[in-house]
Amino acid sequence: MKCKTKREIAEPEATFNSAGVPVTRGKCSVCGATVYRAGRTPAHEGLTPPKRVKKREGKLVIVESPAKARTVGRFLGKGYTVKPSIGHVRDLLRSQLSVDVENNFKPKYRVPNEKRPVVKELKKLAAKAEEVYLATDPDREGEAIAWHLMEAAEIDPKIARRVV
Repeated sequence: MKCKTKREIAEPEATFNSAGVPVTRGKCSVCGATVYRAGRTPAHEGLTPPKRVKKREGKLVIVESPAKARTVGRFLGKGYTVKPSIGHVRDLLRSQLSVDVENNFKPKYRVPNEKRPVVKELKKLAAKAEEVYLATDPDREGEAIAWHLMEAAEIDPKIARRVV
């Protein structure tokens, strides 16, 4: 049961809602229902509002080629951003052995200069996206490209989905 009448709030507590708006929370002095009243009061003076978390928006689909990006983009429509990785985004260093023999033969990868703008754009889009779909080819090369994309663009594994 909600109290619909504006009455005095018993046990008022100054707080902020999820959007950072100052509210007073308490109980109706007559019926005892929990009530909220929006607006800043003198009790809010010492309180700091919570930091607003930016809401992620849209879905990002990453494919291998620009032609696939155009085709898939036509099928998916609004709400989806489809971008190509244009093939592999990382490679082993050519100037060195590219393998750390002392650390269990761990490979040393680098993003080639011509791929840096692609990775930078995908990283920026992935940071804003609600979900990221890695729609590379269903073969070992596609799997490698998807893994390198996640690593190079620092895509959060919680929002990443592999689509084949």
